[in-house]
Amino acid sequence: MPVAWALPALVVLSTASAARAAPPLPQPPATTRVAPATFDQLLPPGSFTTQDSAIHTPRVPQFADVVLLVDGTASMLQTIQSVQANLGTILGQFKIKPSATRFGVAAFRDTTAGFDGDGRDAFEVLTPLSGDPRVIAKGVSQLRAFGGSPDAPEDWVNALVQISNGAVGVFRPAAAHIVILVGDSSSHDPSNEASDPDSVEEPVQHTLSEAVNLLAAGHIQVLGVGVHTAFGDGLNKGGQAALVGTGTGGQFLPDETTPAGVAGAIAQRLTDLPTTASHEVTCDRGLSVTMDPPDRTVKSGTDAGFGETISVAPDAPQGATLRCVIQFGLTALPADGSDLPALNDLRQVINVRVQDVSSPQIVIDDQIVNTFDPAGAPVTFLATAFDSKDGFIEPTCTATSGDLFPVGHNDVTCTATDSSGNVGAHTAKIIVNQQVRHGADVRVLEVRQDPRPGFAGGPTTVTATLTNAGPDDATGVVLDLGLPDSLGASIGAQIGCSAADPCTIERGTRRTVTIGATYIAALKGTVRATVAAAQQDLDPTNNTLSTPFVVVQPKVQLSPAVGHPGSVVVARGTDFPPGSTVQLHWDPGIDAGHAPVVVAANGTFATQVLVLRKDQTGLRELQVSGGSLFSMVATDFLVDDRPLPDVIFGPLVTVNTDVPTPALPGTADPASADGQQNGADGQTGDGSGGQTDGQSGDGGQTGGDGSGGQPEGGSGTEPPASVGPAL
Repeated sequence: MPVAWALPALVVLSTASAARAAPPLPQPPATTRVAPATFDQLLPPGSFTTQDSAIHTPRVPQFADVVLLVDGTASMLQTIQSVQANLGTILGQFKIKPSATRFGVAAFRDTTAGFDGDGRDAFEVLTPLSGDPRVIAKGVSQLRAFGGSPDAPEDWVNALVQISNGAVGVFRPAAAHIVILVGDSSSHDPSNEASDPDSVEEPVQHTLSEAVNLLAAGHIQVLGVGVHTAFGDGLNKGGQAALVGTGTGGQFLPDETTPAGVAGAIAQRLTDLPTTASHEVTCDRGLSVTMDPPDRTVKSGTDAGFGETISVAPDAPQGATLRCVIQFGLTALPADGSDLPALNDLRQVINVRVQDVSSPQIVIDDQIVNTFDPAGAPVTFLATAFDSKDGFIEPTCTATSGDLFPVGHNDVTCTATDSSGNVGAHTAKIIVNQQVRHGADVRVLEVRQDPRPGFAGGPTTVTATLTNAGPDDATGVVLDLGLPDSLGASIGAQIGCSAADPCTIERGTRRTVTIGATYIAALKGTVRATVAAAQQDLDPTNNTLSTPFVVVQPKVQLSPAVGHPGSVVVARGTDFPPGSTVQLHWDPGIDAGHAPVVVAANGTFATQVLVLRKDQTGLRELQVSGGSLFSMVATDFLVDDRPLPDVIFGPLVTVNTDVPTPALPGTADPASADGQQNGADGQTGDGSGGQTDGQSGDGGQTGGDGSGGQPEGGSGTEPPASVGPAL
């Protein structure tokens, strides 16, 4: 799933003073942002290694909502002309489009009676948040420098409050929220003071502390740029701009800037924003990666370094290649479908080839043979070799089954070599007695669980293999096969060699005994098998054998765990039966014909699940079933049409952005005048053609309250979703 974090919104305050223009910005690296992007190494089970990695953060956030807020009084004429002439210097730092970066333009002045008259121009929205460069340029061109007041302070505190309340549009939760405020004076505090004593309604006043609290609550950073003019008293007079910058996680530019250098200063300071790099790790069973620290905040355009510890579990499958995928995330990742390769550029793939260090296991039975022939006796024996990687291997032995063994103790050694060069060996005792010795030597040769691990709610079988070395046949053989106890476990009857039905094992032969069981919860325990026969046991030391017993609980997680109707989430499963087919189902909710998913060999799966646009909201479960292989598992998911949290893990979903450009305030746009929705910029007309309510434009929101509006918003057509790659 791709991963997106929201950078706190940023408001840039600008005041003019005598300083140099900012140098041009360097271009971001064109190659992958992760170093190293891959890791491939051979490691033995139970080992670990470390490496350092770094994320090359972008110089400027490329998924942002930016408001350009400019002092519109007469003293700012040169500054406004500079911004208008050099708009490309600012916009050139971003990918301007509805699904990437949007810009809005607003102006503030003074509400105090004076050159501004009655203060009705104290806050003016020229362009709501838009991804259309033409609309943005038109809004900047409408910036006007006029008016003023007898005192120096203006009313930018009021402007910040208005922006926090959505006056220029609603900031997208996963975007960087940047408001660039340009001015040469401090602000009244409280701001928006009543200017007309005869006014029936007195304007609401806002304090500086109120503005800071609102901005911080909305994750809106304020970046102040100071411009020096002959009339302003300085943006940071009384420490106002510094307080706003500190309180919102932004910054104030103490170096004063000339009007001609404002555009360059803004562009430069946009590269000084803090960027937080974090990560999400998905690993095959048997491999893990830890990161130190879990996340790191650095200046944008610099490297965020991490220390990685790559660990191989002691029981990791030898000879297998295990993988971890580390999806790094940066604040304000791009959301445009065409930018999805950038998410791959933030991905690190770790491949560990688990070294085969285990030797083949060789099994050859000891035997005791009675004979009256002084020359000895022919003895048949069975030798097998099994390797965890190569499977069964033909062993080589120092004797051949059926050879004549002389009277006395004889050793038969068998060896086998696997493909990794590991050599296994085992020696059996072949005892030939000339004088008859009666008895039997029963033993537990092997105990295994199948499958191991077992899966909660699914069947698992324990099989014990018994043998008899003789010299006599073993009768009345009883195996005590003890499985771990667990609440709610269902343990079946033992099949073969039970107390109720003893068995016979002839000399030199084997017998298998099984028990089936179902456990409803994860468990780690031990199976203990003990065998006895009616005859004298010539070697009771080999009558007992134990083996680990493991049951795992399949789990499913959703990323993100909260989403809007119409969103796509990633479902990730772990500890499922490898190779099995699972079915996903919403309860409650509508299933969008999701195809069955095949579980990978490491017991995991990752798939995308759709929440239909017209599906119900509220809490629901995603249920995963797989027939009788395991009990159904589920996880909660919240469908919420309110704004999502800033930190979002999961795939990115984009919608069709080929929709009309939003109307500018005060212009006649038929698409908004009749109450239809503008999907590109998320605006909903109110019938006036100019005011917006900042609703999300996904083609399915309710239309405006003007006449002629569509009941389902816009044209009522639901644009197709474009789903990014799963993480």
